[in-house]
Amino acid sequence: MKHHDAPFAVYLHAFPWALLRISVALLQLACVTFYAFSAWLYHRLLSTFVVFTLDLYSISVPIRHFPLLARLHLLIAITHLLLFLRPAILDVGARVSSWTARRLSSHRLEYLGRTLRNVHSATLSLPKPMIKARKFILTSFRYFFGRRGVFGVASPHFDLLFVIRELVETALQSAQAANMARLLSRRWIHRFYVGMIVLNCWGTPLLRRVFRHDKPSQRLASLLGDIVLDFFSVVLVPVYLFQIYVQDYDPELSDFPSLLWYQDVWLVTFLHEIQLVVLSSWTDAASRLIFSLNLVANINAVCNLVKRSPSSRHQSLRAVHPVPANLAIDPKHGSNM
Repeated sequence: MKHHDAPFAVYLHAFPWALLRISVALLQLACVTFYAFSAWLYHRLLSTFVVFTLDLYSISVPIRHFPLLARLHLLIAITHLLLFLRPAILDVGARVSSWTARRLSSHRLEYLGRTLRNVHSATLSLPKPMIKARKFILTSFRYFFGRRGVFGVASPHFDLLFVIRELVETALQSAQAANMARLLSRRWIHRFYVGMIVLNCWGTPLLRRVFRHDKPSQRLASLLGDIVLDFFSVVLVPVYLFQIYVQDYDPELSDFPSLLWYQDVWLVTFLHEIQLVVLSSWTDAASRLIFSLNLVANINAVCNLVKRSPSSRHQSLRAVHPVPANLAIDPKHGSNM
């Protein structure tokens, strides 16, 4: 693993770069599937008898808010999907631009250039308040969320913000671990989760020590550790518990078999563990939302931080033709012609 001073990034050779990108892509697909399915589940629960049990024992967010939870999970799923598709969209855009520059005749290129300049001029002719608002939004987004913005992966404030975020997350994860100890009958899940929290607490300063002369690699290692912990708590634990109980569920009854409800051990276990599958309270919802947003931010940061080493790809790159001069737009005059 190596990096150059500019731009701020971790440069990997072909194989580790491909391995990391594939792993991140699979993780994103898993997140898309999980959040999309969760959105469907909150909608589907409203038409089952299970929801009456949740409401009777008050072990979930009030059922009248399930449509809101469904939309929230769907929004997070769409966010992960856009992050997953972003490399493909950018690659297709670059290839289309290159193909257009090679194939179109000079007359058509000139016509396309005039069209682009007209669109640019129309944008500049918008009312001044709209132009100022647009500029303010774009500038603010770059300032806060750009690669070198306040919350960006190359920000000089990254380390401080990451430590603050870790302190908040560790407090929430500790509370979640205590909740698992109270609710889970499968003790190994709780022990494993506590072990991961302890490992993450000690691993962060250890990684900072190991990569003290390599800031990009230091940040990459910290981000990957945080991603694993968030993914385990937000996705893997609910999925594991869900697949256990879905085997007993009867779709024809839209409920579990009546016999199970009269088995005391099964009933108590279900009423406890279902609180780790659905959102048990608004506090639980806020905690999992923080973990979910942190997972999105960390995956995005890893994608922005890791680059393929130029020395390992120069033979595989295709020549990309520059955009002809008659397509260029002068930001001051709307044209360079």
